[in-house]
Amino acid sequence: MALSRNMVERMAVALIAIPAIVWTCYAGGWWLRSFLLLVSALSAAEFLRGTDISGYTRSIKGVMILSWVAAVAIALVHLVAGPGAALSAFMIYALATGMLLSLRSETPAKLYQLLTQLCWGVFYVSMLYPYVFLVREMDGIEGFAWLLTLLGTIWICDTVAMGFGRAFGSRKLAPSVSPNKTVVGFASGLMASIPIGYALGSWFFETESALVVTAGAFLISLFGQLGDLVESMWKRSCGLKDSSQIIPGHVGVMDRFDSLAFAAPALYFFLAVKTEFNFFG
Repeated sequence: MALSRNMVERMAVALIAIPAIVWTCYAGGWWLRSFLLLVSALSAAEFLRGTDISGYTRSIKGVMILSWVAAVAIALVHLVAGPGAALSAFMIYALATGMLLSLRSETPAKLYQLLTQLCWGVFYVSMLYPYVFLVREMDGIEGFAWLLTLLGTIWICDTVAMGFGRAFGSRKLAPSVSPNKTVVGFASGLMASIPIGYALGSWFFETESALVVTAGAFLISLFGQLGDLVESMWKRSCGLKDSSQIIPGHVGVMDRFDSLAFAAPALYFFLAVKTEFNFFG
């Protein structure tokens, strides 16, 4: 059976992108920072492109451009100075944007809706992705091995959830947000994380127990799948099927990294709490 053009494109991109991403995670440092900054910049462009600004005067485009610049700048601050400094920068952006929009002539309801959309979008693309870097550079853990666990769990659990959901799923998990996702698919993705975490904990880690890695993998699957739903909720609210078509065969950047945006912070805080309080021994 001949492969479709879309499938050929997906396979070609995967053959190039997966090794490149894994190597970037291994290299860490500015290689990983630059990659995450690029992801944030492209995601910000996709988000702003999907934001409905019909009914606003043309000058509102200046606010959108400033929001893109702010998103990239906050992500850079996060990657260089840490989440505390980035949160302060985000607060300045949110306050300044609110004051700027309050001076406009559109109805307060429309302006407040736009303000909340912009604040959520800038937070999403600038505050979440950089946690991948924080996991890689975190003291006292095997950062590269944990990033392999993060990426591997997301990729494999997503495939398992999709396969089992299509084959055996009937009850929808969130029909208004993502009609194709089922309870069976969600549960199978969670269950798949257990053998994945145990296997990775046994083979790739020198200091972490298989129990710790399995617990981390379970959290990655849980938050990754829920993060996928959040991104779907945004797309449905904008009337979009995909965030963009920038990646051949794989649609948009936000589509491909939505799970990572939520799973990476969850993993970081899990490791931080485990290290601080010496959970699991």
